[in-house]
Amino acid sequence: MALKAVSDYKSLTPVNKSAFLKQIKQKVLPNLAAWHISETDYAVFSTWCDTLTKKTELWKSPHTCTSEVRTDLHRYEAQTDALVMNWLRSFIMNNPYITPAERIGMDLPPDPYKKRTARPALELPVVARIQSKEGGRIRFRLFQSETSGRPGKPDGVIACELYYGEGENLPFEQCSRHELYTRSCFILTFDRKVWNHPHTVYFRWVSQKGEYGPWGVAYGFVPIQ
Repeated sequence: MALKAVSDYKSLTPVNKSAFLKQIKQKVLPNLAAWHISETDYAVFSTWCDTLTKKTELWKSPHTCTSEVRTDLHRYEAQTDALVMNWLRSFIMNNPYITPAERIGMDLPPDPYKKRTARPALELPVVARIQSKEGGRIRFRLFQSETSGRPGKPDGVIACELYYGEGENLPFEQCSRHELYTRSCFILTFDRKVWNHPHTVYFRWVSQKGEYGPWGVAYGFVPIQ
């Protein structure tokens, strides 16, 4: 039930509209602070969702589906469809704190408009910024390009794959340890025995379809005490 455009919402059946809005609620509620959505704005959306669900339940049941119930449901859809779509555009699609991957996770388009790129997003190499922290912890932040202002994955990318190994400037074949992360920021913790030893790591993007992008350049890092 993924939407190719927010405007596709109005063509969904009442049952699918209700299920779709419930899914949005489940994703938004625990992320209100991170996504900078006020409780007041969320409450408006939640009310539309809950009311539509109640009216849809009455419409679905053969015991309660009267002509008045059908008319009431269709009237409510007509009154709220545009409001719901405008809310999604304002608080989800054009929200700079929500990543394209997070929008895809809500069955919405990754961006408010289709971006034009010279190369397919999956073919873009991973740009990594690596920070050594105390206790053998290494912080990785992944970016779409050198000019990206904040971490994030390209459109259609669901995860990043990395291979790493102990040694300086290792060829890829000697990086035998493997990880896969869906987040653009994460920390790996290394054993005390390899502290102060140089390591090499390679990255590549992975699409939702299981397709792989190219391996980028080798990055080096050193776990510290």
